[in-house]
Amino acid sequence: MSKYSKAYYAKNKDKINARKREWRKRPEVKAREKAQYTKYWAKHGAAKKERTQEYRKSRPEIVADYHRKHKYGLTAEQYAIIRDRQNNLCAICFQPETSTLNGKVRNLAVDHNHITTKVRALLCSSCNAHIGYVEKFQANPEFEQRLKEYLLKHKESNAIKISE
Repeated sequence: MSKYSKAYYAKNKDKINARKREWRKRPEVKAREKAQYTKYWAKHGAAKKERTQEYRKSRPEIVADYHRKHKYGLTAEQYAIIRDRQNNLCAICFQPETSTLNGKVRNLAVDHNHITTKVRALLCSSCNAHIGYVEKFQANPEFEQRLKEYLLKHKESNAIKISE
C-alpha cells in the first residue's frame, strides 16, 4: 500500500467503513457471504469443533476464567479473592462444592443478580440451583401456586400406577 493510500485511508476511515457496511447489506452480497460461510463450515466445521472441545478439555481453568470474565466481569484474581474470603465454601450452606464434572470437583458457581448483574457471592451447585428457583418464584408468584397444586394433585395416593 502506497503512502498516499495509507494517508487517504487514515483520513477517510469512517467514510470508507460506512460504504463497506452499506455494500454488505445488499441482498446479493449477503447471499454470497452466506454461501461462503456455509461452504467453509461444511468443510472445516467438524475439525474446528473437535479442536475447540480438545482445547476446553485440556485447559478448563483458562476456559472458566474467560467465561467468568465475559459473563460476570470477574477476573481470575477477583474470583480467587472471593473464594479465599469464603474459605472455598458455599456462602449459603457453608459446605465445599461436591458436584463433579468429568471426574473433577466443580468450582463454586458465581451467584449474581440477574437484573443488575452484580456479583453477590460464590455458591455450591445445589444452593445455586435452589436460589434460581427462589428467584423464579419471586418473579412469578403463579409458578409457585402451580407447583403447590401439582404436588397436591400427585400425592402418593394419586400417583400414576405403572403396571408391569
